[in-house]
Amino acid sequence: MKKYLVVGALLLVVQLLNFGCASHYLKGVTPEGVKAYLGPASIQDTEAYKTFLNGSRSEAAKFDYLLERIKAAQDLEYYHEGNRHNWLEAYRAGTWLLRHHYEPGQDARDFVHKEVLLYQTPGKPTAIKFPDGSIHIAYYILLNELDLLDETLQKTSGSKT
Repeated sequence: MKKYLVVGALLLVVQLLNFGCASHYLKGVTPEGVKAYLGPASIQDTEAYKTFLNGSRSEAAKFDYLLERIKAAQDLEYYHEGNRHNWLEAYRAGTWLLRHHYEPGQDARDFVHKEVLLYQTPGKPTAIKFPDGSIHIAYYILLNELDLLDETLQKTSGSKT
């Protein structure tokens, strides 16, 4: 009986180390070195990009872009403080953050850094789980999305001249 308790306790410790440790979270890049995004890397035909192009193209409009990308990524799971959320809950949380914490004119990257990276429980990062089972820290995915938006804007404006 005592032997089974020891084995059970050891298995529990191993599981806690595997699930409680942030070291298995990726930082927006796959093990193969490819950046991860909420959706397809070709964004020209996405609703998020079209909405951004037709809007003010301001820092605030970048948040609308991010929210549209979250809305379209319905196959992803979102984690905050260790709790799992679907796309709709993540979308609503993002909308709430903007309404209550965004200061007009604030840089999108600074806002994401302050509200997504710094405002999280130690050992329980705000994260995104992809269909392949990989889990990325949300901050890095959102930065990838902002980089992708900027790169796409540069390519399309450069190709028109």
